[in-house]
Order: sequence, then C-alpha cells, then structure tokens
Amino acid sequence: MAAPDVKDPAVINGGFGFSSDHSVVQLSNIRLTELDTGVVKKFKNITIDNEESQKLGKTSSSHYEIDFNAVKVGGNPTKGFKLNFGESDSSKSSYSWLMGGTDNGDSMIYNNNAHGGSVWDQHAWHLPNKEACHFKIEVNKRHVKTWINQVEFNRIEILPTKISPLYLNVTYDRNSHQYYLKVINITDDTQQLSIPSAIFKDGTLLSLIGKRLSHNEIDKASVITIDKKKVLNKQIEVAPYSANVLVSRYMDVDLKK
Repeated sequence: MAAPDVKDPAVINGGFGFSSDHSVVQLSNIRLTELDTGVVKKFKNITIDNEESQKLGKTSSSHYEIDFNAVKVGGNPTKGFKLNFGESDSSKSSYSWLMGGTDNGDSMIYNNNAHGGSVWDQHAWHLPNKEACHFKIEVNKRHVKTWINQVEFNRIEILPTKISPLYLNVTYDRNSHQYYLKVINITDDTQQLSIPSAIFKDGTLLSLIGKRLSHNEIDKASVITIDKKKVLNKQIEVAPYSANVLVSRYMDVDLKK
C-alpha cells in the first residue's frame, strides 16, 4: 500500500508580517533571530490600522524567534492583531499568532490555507488598551511556542497534513450483531487488503465505484456504480476511487464483551 502523501513541508518558515483585526496597534523593536545560524535582523517600527497587513521579511531558518513590543492605541475594543509567519508561495499556506482573538479573549495559534484554517492552540488572554506588552514566538521546525511579557502561553507541534491512500474504520452494531469495516480508496490503483480477523470471513463487500470527482445527477445515467460480492477468505480487493463497506456475517456472540 502506498505511503501517505505529505502536503506540508517539514519546517514552518518563509515570509512574516503583521495584520490588524479592526484595531490600531503600534509595533516596535521588531527582531528576527535565526537560532541555527545566529543571524539577527531588526525591522523598522510600524503601525497597523483597521484590517491592514504589512509584510516585513522572510527566513529560511528551521529554528528562529520573532520578538517585538506592541501597544493597542485604538480601534474596536473587542479585537486585537496577529503575527503572520511561515508564509509559503509553494504550498499557499501560512500560520498566525492571534493576540486578542474572539472578543479579545485569546492567544491563538492557527493555520490558513486555500480551504480555510484550523486552530491548533488557544489560551485565554486579553490585549490591554494603551499598555505596552512584549511578545515572542519561537518556531523550531514544526514546534511553536509563544510568550507574552515573559510568560509562556502557547506550546504546540503543528503536524503536517497527510493524505492517506486508504481510510479505514470499524464499527459494531449491537442490534444486528454485525461488524462493519469501512474502507475509502482515494487512489487510482486497486488496493489489496488482508483482513487479519476471521470475523469478516463469509461477509459481504458493498462498494460504490466511480472516477475521480465523479458524481451522479438526476435524469442522467449513473456514473457511480454499486457492486456487491461475498468475501470467502481474509483477502479483499477495493477498486480505485471507491467507498466500501465490508459487513460481517451475523454473530451469535458479542465478541467485544
């Protein structure tokens, strides 16, 4: 069986900058420290307003820190700002540290991509008005840590997105006393599976089979077909781009007890 397709690079690096979330924030003493090379880069003071974004630089380092001072001087009292980092043109993704998240109540790490985003770590914190704070983020490959005024807030490993060729799940129905093995094959290859348990011997394999991105439409001929076959041993074959359910024979005893 093919290995999972890893969609993200092994290291989070690339471009970085700041964005306002309907607030006015002054940023100063902005510094990038590449911990694996010892290189230190300093940047000019900036002010971000409303929904403004400013890109400041980029790094190819696998272990770096970004630290800065920030003070909120105006805007929506329920909003904050964010540091964007790991911006990659090749993967079309980026990551953000949001300071003053929902109702100005969070220190949050999340990622952004073409399909939306995911929150990876979230802790309660309020961005004060007209009070300077010191912020620092450390990125070591895909491990991320943050500090606010020398107090650690976020610590998370952002795992890379992996697309597996097969997705499997087993469930048990106590009413019918049957097991169900669900297998999704998203590759263009037929997959051979060996079932280690005798539970599914003499079971039934139900399959929906089509081409990549195919779908049925009302008043048109079906392009997704239904297949049904008996399983006589511990081997099953799943077609390319198919959804399959292997149903065990009726079990007289609940094997989960």
